[in-house]
Amino acid sequence: TCKDVAAVPKPSGNAESLGRSDSLQAVLRWHEQGQKRLSIGLELECYLPDLGALIDRLLPVDDVQELYALVAKELSKRVLQDEHRCRTSRCVSADACDWGRLWTATADGSIQPEGKNPFPVELVSKRMSFDDLDVTLFCDMTSALRLAPLRAATNESTGLHVHIGRYPGFFSVEEV
Repeated sequence: TCKDVAAVPKPSGNAESLGRSDSLQAVLRWHEQGQKRLSIGLELECYLPDLGALIDRLLPVDDVQELYALVAKELSKRVLQDEHRCRTSRCVSADACDWGRLWTATADGSIQPEGKNPFPVELVSKRMSFDDLDVTLFCDMTSALRLAPLRAATNESTGLHVHIGRYPGFFSVEEV
């Protein structure tokens, strides 16, 4: 946390005398100067083993995007039921315009689902910070995915991708 970073002693003298490499010095400077601006984004790949369990009756759909909207609606309903409310949005969308702002349910062609009526889903997080509220929201989302009627599952074709960035800018070449 930022408090922990503040407790890191600032180097005095040259780095070699303290046995610290140039890269460690850069990391310490980076923590001191920019940790508050770090962001994290997550992509959780999974599949719903039986999409039929999510749909009460046979509904005609014009395109697959409507199915992602149905998954998003169910996830939103589940996480909004949780007792701990936080300042961050707990809504899930299926609209690509909401990426980065809301959690988004979308397609991922690399997922090879299993089951009698499976449906692949990638849940893309909103841009998050490294705070307890966003960690709690991530845990709530994964719990909601596991509950009926979604009962999300994983296999060798699914995964969790983590993106670390700086908001609102980008990392410099030196920082990378």
